[in-house]
Amino acid sequence: MARKGRYFLLFVSAFLATGSLLAATGGSVSGVIADQSGAVIQGATLKLVNLAQRTTYQGISDKQGLYSFPDLPVGRYDLTIEASGFAPQRKTNLTVDAASAIRV
Repeated sequence: MARKGRYFLLFVSAFLATGSLLAATGGSVSGVIADQSGAVIQGATLKLVNLAQRTTYQGISDKQGLYSFPDLPVGRYDLTIEASGFAPQRKTNLTVDAASAIRV
């Protein structure tokens, strides 16, 4: 009986280790949109493009100027930010690794 218990414990340990590896497959990109004076910009549109997959993610900054792209696949991204009355801004070649949290 002790031998079966030991095998069960090994199986559970291996399963939990695999589960945690699967959970950390991507990262996120987030930040705050603000002008030169530091005032936040609500309603800015954001477009994040995965360069390898050509996948596009879109978002809008909230009333605190915050935006977030969670659970992104690992890869390189370009971020374009547009807001009324401002020139478009572009951040290129952002690298998202497993479990990374990039602030732009």
